[in-house]
Amino acid sequence: MNDLNLTKTQSTPAVSGSWEAGVLRMDGDSYPENSYEFFGEVIAWIERFLGASDRPLRLELRLVYMNTSSVKAMMDIFDLLAEA
Repeated sequence: MNDLNLTKTQSTPAVSGSWEAGVLRMDGDSYPENSYEFFGEVIAWIERFLGASDRPLRLELRLVYMNTSSVKAMMDIFDLLAEA
């Protein structure tokens, strides 16, 4: 399947998802104007991975700062992983 690569900006973290390695990394600050728009692509990638693979997904977070809406989006991600 496809890897996920989102370039770091001033207000969004770098995100890299390796399908083969089963690793999703996030690094940087997260305070985009619309967190669900940004994290929507990440959530969709996680859902595809969990639906197509029996392997675990390792999440590596190096987030320095997150605004409230980013925290809510991350909670959605944690819920997805907990249900897997």
